[in-house]
Amino acid sequence: MSAKPPGGKKPDFFEIKESIMIAKIFDIATRHHIKVTVWLKNQSIKFETELSQAYRESKMVAVDFPPEVTPESFDEAVLAQASQEILGSFQIDQTNFFFKTVCHPRSHPKLLRLSLPQSIYKLQRRVNLRIPFSRQVAPKLTMFDPGKTLSASHAITDKDVLAYRMLDISAGGCGIAAKLEEKAKFKVGTPLHDIRFSIRGMDIVAEGHVKHVVEISSDVGKPILKVGIQFQGLKMQFDKHIVKFVLDESRKLFTLLH
Repeated sequence: MSAKPPGGKKPDFFEIKESIMIAKIFDIATRHHIKVTVWLKNQSIKFETELSQAYRESKMVAVDFPPEVTPESFDEAVLAQASQEILGSFQIDQTNFFFKTVCHPRSHPKLLRLSLPQSIYKLQRRVNLRIPFSRQVAPKLTMFDPGKTLSASHAITDKDVLAYRMLDISAGGCGIAAKLEEKAKFKVGTPLHDIRFSIRGMDIVAEGHVKHVVEISSDVGKPILKVGIQFQGLKMQFDKHIVKFVLDESRKLFTLLH
């Protein structure tokens, strides 16, 4: 499943150009052994490792090759893409940074040396990356009808379940497309029960509440009610799966935009 910005809308990547600030951010990431994901623009190779060294004077950083990637296979992949261009991302205090740079010939057999990028990017939204879905690939989300009263003494039947198209997702919640006439069901703060949807092969079950409601035009120009849902009590395996999906898709979007 891939995410595409509906209506051509692009995520708000904020560019940082100050060289001193860029060097400071990479220095912090190196000193704290921050994990970095590195990939080629053609997606032939992607791996996670640690930022192991930063060289301010030579304006370079270095990362270790993980066991599953040999320097020889990496060199072959770079040669095949006919470019030294490398992309990467890492996270510091819940802020996700993205960068584009080039690699250099190795002076050490197990180190990949990269130029300190001239720009780095972060999303305007500080806490959660939000990935939009196009209509063609949008997951279906079901939930217990918030207009009814949930009772432990009565089993949930098909008549109690409503289905919606998911508009976007983040680690903290998601947006769905509802009908305008359903506005009374989705007042801000309304608890939402038995939320179910599937992301990249995993069936997610969650509780939540209505975070915000706004009337918008859909990708086909039809008025809809966008309901923002905030997840609550999400199991750890579900949370990690969603976070990984969101980060993977954000890297794809960054690759396309840069």
